[in-house]
Amino acid sequence: MTMQLAENFPYKKSDVTISLLDKALPHMLKHGLKPEKFKVIPNGYCSEEWENENEVIPTEHEKLISHLKNENKFIVGYAGNHAPSNALGTLLKAAKILERRSDIVFILVGTGTSKDELIRAANSIGQKNVYFLPPVSKRAIPDLIKRFDITYMGGVKSVLHQYGTSFNKMTDYMLSARPIIFAADEPHSLIEKLGCGITVPAETPEQVSNAIIKLISSSTADRMEIGLRGKTYVEKELEYEILSKKMLNYINNLEDRQ
Repeated sequence: MTMQLAENFPYKKSDVTISLLDKALPHMLKHGLKPEKFKVIPNGYCSEEWENENEVIPTEHEKLISHLKNENKFIVGYAGNHAPSNALGTLLKAAKILERRSDIVFILVGTGTSKDELIRAANSIGQKNVYFLPPVSKRAIPDLIKRFDITYMGGVKSVLHQYGTSFNKMTDYMLSARPIIFAADEPHSLIEKLGCGITVPAETPEQVSNAIIKLISSSTADRMEIGLRGKTYVEKELEYEILSKKMLNYINNLEDRQ
């Protein structure tokens, strides 16, 4: 109750409320926010940093990925935190469903509280199509993701996702022009609206595996087109300079009203 009061207070007293989540307005309205005070500024990126992030991936990563590419494998990749909230168990289950497809492999790059558990789970059932690699530096992220054919982003079942999601890795995936499989219960997600990937419900490994097959069955040109939809949007809408101008515009409008 105390926390709810603490949340309600700024809704009622603020001149403007800025949210990362584009579907949070209905919740905030229930707790005292006036609709004209609601603004959205999502996560973004610095174009200068991204363009200069040309560090190559570590040798361990390069050797494995090059070997798999030489064997004509399709790589489904994940880069980021290995935490329960990212539903990597769903990805492992999808990999298990697809283990008879010798042309598909899964690479999970990063660290986190769930990584050891995920490795044990994969080893316990003898999964041969899943590879775990250590995290890479932020400057090497572009070089890493461009080596994936498909990227994965997921979440556990949660009513919170009805208000939207804000994954930093989504921007990295989109900038790399790679199709995204988004397994989370977010209605009308950005992935869905842009057509830069396939959205499926949270914790549905069968649907994740079906989405993988659908993308792999597409031509290289079609997958490239899907990925470019995300890249085009991010470059046009989510660069920090663009987002900062929106922020300044909101502030200037407040000053004009005063």
